Amino acid sequence: MGTKRKAKPAVDFKKTKPKLGKGKQPASNATDTSFKAKAIAMPQQSIMLDRSQTATTRRRQTLNDLIQQTHHPSSGARKDAVMGMLELVTTYQGFLEQNTTSLINTALPLIGDDDVHVRAAIARYFTNLLASIPDDTFAPYASSMLLMTSSAMSHISMFVRIDALQILSLLLDKVPSIATQDWESALDAKHSSDSHGQRILQAFFAMLGVAAGAQRARSGLVATSLSTTSVNLSASQRLTVLRSLYKFLCQAMRDSQSHGMPLWCFQSAFASPSDLEQFEQLFHHSSLEAHPWTIAHVPGASTHVVFENLMSAARVDQSVDAAPESIHERLAHVLHASLLSTLLDSLPAALAPDGSSSDVHADLVMHLLRIYLLLWRRIITLHIKTRATQGTNDVPIKSITQLEQLLAHLGPYFTGSIDGPHVRLELHVIYCELVSLCTMAAHERAPSKHLPSVLAFLQTLLTQNHAALTHNLYQALLPTFWLVLSTPIDGNVDILFALLAHFDTVQNRALHMVAFHFLARIAMLPTFRSLQVQVLPLYTPSLRAAWHTWILSLPRLLWQSATYAVSSRTSSSSEEEARAALTLAQHILEFLHCTLLPARHPLFEHEALVTELAPRVAPLFHVHHPKRGIVPGPYRKLPVPTQRMAEAVVQLIPISPLR
Repeated sequence: MGTKRKAKPAVDFKKTKPKLGKGKQPASNATDTSFKAKAIAMPQQSIMLDRSQTATTRRRQTLNDLIQQTHHPSSGARKDAVMGMLELVTTYQGFLEQNTTSLINTALPLIGDDDVHVRAAIARYFTNLLASIPDDTFAPYASSMLLMTSSAMSHISMFVRIDALQILSLLLDKVPSIATQDWESALDAKHSSDSHGQRILQAFFAMLGVAAGAQRARSGLVATSLSTTSVNLSASQRLTVLRSLYKFLCQAMRDSQSHGMPLWCFQSAFASPSDLEQFEQLFHHSSLEAHPWTIAHVPGASTHVVFENLMSAARVDQSVDAAPESIHERLAHVLHASLLSTLLDSLPAALAPDGSSSDVHADLVMHLLRIYLLLWRRIITLHIKTRATQGTNDVPIKSITQLEQLLAHLGPYFTGSIDGPHVRLELHVIYCELVSLCTMAAHERAPSKHLPSVLAFLQTLLTQNHAALTHNLYQALLPTFWLVLSTPIDGNVDILFALLAHFDTVQNRALHMVAFHFLARIAMLPTFRSLQVQVLPLYTPSLRAAWHTWILSLPRLLWQSATYAVSSRTSSSSEEEARAALTLAQHILEFLHCTLLPARHPLFEHEALVTELAPRVAPLFHVHHPKRGIVPGPYRKLPVPTQRMAEAVVQLIPISPLR
């Protein structure tokens, strides 16, 4: 049997044998004195910070706290930071002026944020911010904000692109000239500048799926029609894009159609440029104050500029088969495929045969036709002006077939009915102006096949539904009215008679202004010797009585406008209407003076007119009251230039004004 090995007794201190190549090991009872430190960021827990004199939010956050929070990984924290900065701006007076740079630059990267709630907060934030910042203060930040906006419009996510259009709309209202600067360079390689307008327009091309066609057009190649199936946009998203594109084009082209009478339709009516200029300057006084004539009021140009313009006009090739393509025509050609396909998809829902319509599709069709109208109005206006100044009457427009194609698709939906919603009526008005543009651009000025239906629509609108015809619609129909009057077509005499009769039923002062300016210009057309368009309805014997009745109604409108303009009861909110009434009174006096000055007028009998106008103009100066005696009229309170014009009219009719 083996023997058991006895266990060794425990020792108090065990000696460790050192290993080869190892240093001396620390003792087992040695104390480690090394330490590590880490920084802890607590922006919301600085309890030692005195914030009694600092602007803070309801959560006790300062601007620096909110700036740090805009970089937070959580989208909710970023949204709260934006709303916190908006709270500081709206709560503390003068806070925006002191921290403009920080408030703008901090929020710019969030324009293209991935979270929809952050982008909604940014849109609300900049809406309040830009409304409170003066234009000159915002100017240094405009370029950076436009750069971030155009970048967001090119984002990979379509939702980010759509939301960036809200910021673009704010910038178009705030800095339109900077936002649309050099937009032509997106379609013309000669403009090589990388401008904001170019980037924004190219972003629109990408949204509509025509970027490749626009690039070929910019390179001078033929822009073929492209399919837009690769761009998946809902009806509401496409409406947002088209609404922003229309606003951008209006600002880019400085469209003044809504701010004055469209006189482009009269450009081919005169053989003399001086007569055309004189006709355009009628009723065009921007101020009633008399300004002394000085050499500083005469626009000047350097000799070099004048020489270049003369040489460029002399180099015009009169033997070309078609007019040179303008930048607007190129833009219309690029957008035509996308706009037309969207229009054909939306028309059945917008203008259903049973009269029902979808609001989204109706707005979509409205903005589509507005874009078409804006582009073709500019294309044909420039073409008519070039044709009149350079004598290129035989040169057609290359892409006029696209406008004819558009009218062919719109024709079946143009019922001529004025019943239904206001949107349907406005669509009919746009259709009428497009017909006018297409007819006026035609080579032989032949009556369009669409004119009979347009004629019936105008007759119904003027005679049966006066309330539906607002001053904006009336102004939009002026080119169509002129087209009907200057085209040999059956029914144009009835239209002129309806226009004169409609004037007597107008109650709205703004509509009175537009209608008077148009009819007064028509009445003065025969006084221009270079008139080369035969306006046959003017000389119809059956209309002479209607013209006489119309001009005899002007003194009543003159007295009403002058009385409203000088009334002491006019509130501060109606000051603009009072100025418009004073302008209308001034223009009526000018027209009466121009009509009564010559001894003979093609439309009015001078002696009968003078005799019948005298008692009607007298209330402007004084009224014989049965009990109060002679009551002074509004003449004494009118501005001095208007008084002088009234006195000039009185010298032509037997009235003695009372001082």
